[in-house]
Amino acid sequence: MKRVQLLVLLVTLALVPSIAQGTVFSLVVLDAGTGNPVQDALVYVNGDYAGKTTASGEFPYSHALNASFYLKVTKVGYEDQVSLIEPDRISGQVMLSRKDLTLTVTLFDGTTFQPVSGALVTLSGENISASAQSDVNGRALLTAKSYGQYSVEVRVPHYETLIRTVETGTADTSVQFWLYRSDQLVIQARDAATGTAIGNATVTVDGVLRGDTDPSGRLLLFLEKERNYQIRVESPGYSPYAVDRYLATGDIVLAVPLSRETERVTLSAFDEDRRPVEGADVLVDGVLVAATDAYGRASLLSVEHGRHDIVVKKAGYLAAGGTYEINRSRADLVVDLPFAPGEVVITVRDAAGDDLLLEGARIGINGVESGRTGKDGSYRINLTTSRTYNISAALSGFGAESRDVALPLGAVTFPVEFSLIRNPDYTLLIAVTAGVILILAAIGIRRLQRDRRRSRIFRRR
Repeated sequence: MKRVQLLVLLVTLALVPSIAQGTVFSLVVLDAGTGNPVQDALVYVNGDYAGKTTASGEFPYSHALNASFYLKVTKVGYEDQVSLIEPDRISGQVMLSRKDLTLTVTLFDGTTFQPVSGALVTLSGENISASAQSDVNGRALLTAKSYGQYSVEVRVPHYETLIRTVETGTADTSVQFWLYRSDQLVIQARDAATGTAIGNATVTVDGVLRGDTDPSGRLLLFLEKERNYQIRVESPGYSPYAVDRYLATGDIVLAVPLSRETERVTLSAFDEDRRPVEGADVLVDGVLVAATDAYGRASLLSVEHGRHDIVVKKAGYLAAGGTYEINRSRADLVVDLPFAPGEVVITVRDAAGDDLLLEGARIGINGVESGRTGKDGSYRINLTTSRTYNISAALSGFGAESRDVALPLGAVTFPVEFSLIRNPDYTLLIAVTAGVILILAAIGIRRLQRDRRRSRIFRRR
């Protein structure tokens, strides 16, 4: 019995070196479409996980199997591959086929932001060529492979051709693209002098009304390129812009400078008495442009349509004018210039002495009391020039005085002086008169008493 056990042990020991040595099966996993190594592919032997491939797609599998075994290779995005390997086989190659997936291409108009339907979308790359048309939602569905790199070309009438590169992953992929029309042209209307955008400008092409510019002065048109067009842009207050223009493929924006229409404006200036004012300066928007003639007229050449500040100035008058809307129906202006006020300085003195100034004297203008003189004997008032005023001065104890004063046009300061004469002092005369009256009264009384006594004596006799 012991001999049998020893024999079994010797046989086992003899077989151990051969088991330890075993067989090495060298596996290489490649992409069936590109032939490139597939890294991190999972390897299973008879259903048990054995490892994963290296960056070079290799996986060495050491075994001591004496029967065929199943080798399964998997990776996300690829179809599983199962192979039967003979036990004595030392190398093998597995080609993994990438899975089919759906590539969804969605197209939008880059100007209106609306889906673009009817576009032909072509997918090409890695031995794949497919095409589809976009639907009403702008979507085109194409079949592609996982881990792929493809060229997507989009063609649709009146739009620029779009070519993009798309890479797929392990699942269905969606991409979105803007499409820009190849026939669009933006009209940009601006004021030729200021550069300000002009809204509501009317645009016609070949005699057909195409619309009005928006507040930014723009209007988007769709016109076939490489053709001639007659383009006309009009806006109230501006001279029409008309051009016969050939549109090249690269034309995107057409700048339209609109110049203001101009009018010859006749201005007439009159004073308060409706007399023409000669030699008055006429300013338009702060710029001196003309002077009035002997008839009070001035011709303003080439005044642009629109609102303007027009002012008329001359020494001796108050500046007059305002903001006027100049257009074809308004080319004649009449401006009335008020007389400028002047300061009248009224001084009241005592006629008995020039240095004696009278305070509190009442000053009247055209019969209406206006004020009283101050401590310096003067009173100041602003009166319209080119007018005649009746000015009076009065003070208790003095004789009142008045005169007509003509205030000349443009007078800045005009002096008026009064010398008041004191009233006579009748106090002594009144006292003497009263004394005489008293004396005469006393004499009369005595005479009356004497006559009465004589009358009584005569009656007694």
